[in-house]
Amino acid sequence: MLRIAVLLVCLMAAACSATGPLFVPAAPVDGKAIVYVYRMNKDDGLAARDAYFYVDDRHAFDLRPNGYSYIALAPGEHNLRLEWAWDVLAPPFTIPLTVRAGETHYYRLVVLAVNDDENTTSWRWSVRDDAPDAGMREISTKHFQAPDK
Repeated sequence: MLRIAVLLVCLMAAACSATGPLFVPAAPVDGKAIVYVYRMNKDDGLAARDAYFYVDDRHAFDLRPNGYSYIALAPGEHNLRLEWAWDVLAPPFTIPLTVRAGETHYYRLVVLAVNDDENTTSWRWSVRDDAPDAGMREISTKHFQAPDK
């Protein structure tokens, strides 16, 4: 019985990770910037939850752990917003973006479980702009998740 329970837990955890093809750079889009967003660990604190991303209040893509997606943006000011499902009880998190034509940006989502002194676990996350060399290295092991059209 224990073996069956362990097998079920392993299968459920594997189902929560992104499964698309490994990273392939997006084709450049004339007059636009490419913004990649990738999610780190498949065993992060919210591994069973997708992260929902919006750009300028329009749904762009969802990310599972170890997943990545991208969006081509016109030059100028934009807002990248992260939201979680209602049961995560977290407010939206917005990052202002300024992009220029031909640029490539890499944003990393990291989720951490934090335990306090009362044995209570809470989730903390950050979305940050990575340097191109670090972003390219990190994203190379992530699986593609198609953006909205």
